[in-house]
Amino acid sequence: MSFTIVGFEILYMVYPFVSNKEKVGAFSQSGALLTNLIYLFLMVLAITFFSKNQLMKTTWATLNLQQMVHLPFLERFEFIILSIWLIVIMPNVMLYTWSVSRGLKRMYQWQYRRTIFVVVLVIFAGVLVFLTRSQINSLNNFASQVGLYAAFIYPILLYIGVVIKGAWRKHRERGNTG
Repeated sequence: MSFTIVGFEILYMVYPFVSNKEKVGAFSQSGALLTNLIYLFLMVLAITFFSKNQLMKTTWATLNLQQMVHLPFLERFEFIILSIWLIVIMPNVMLYTWSVSRGLKRMYQWQYRRTIFVVVLVIFAGVLVFLTRSQINSLNNFASQVGLYAAFIYPILLYIGVVIKGAWRKHRERGNTG
């Protein structure tokens, strides 16, 4: 379930560029609510439409649901659905690509254009590695675990590190003034 929830942590990178910071909380919460409601709707729809055995055998239940739609003037309706999913997925890929490139630029003072080019090449090479459904499932499970730690545990560790660093800095300043 964490794989469907993660994504809000991109706000850590985007927040400094937001002009109206007071509204970020409300919009991010409403976006998370809308996303979870869509997931809930699709899950209930898939559970009511497919039997238990069908769900166990179905690879992409949401895409299989669209096969029930038959339009006489359109032979391959799934092309439209896949195009819509591409529109949904691409902004997420672009945000994470920008985030990784910006982070590498800030940490190592690399040129941004070269960094983003390398990140895109790594993503492209990474996509070519996963060919079978079991490999994609393994990737989803791994991303789910990493996302869970990155979204919920890493900020806590980061906060503890900032508190310790602040306490250490105060202690050092007191030692130098005395």
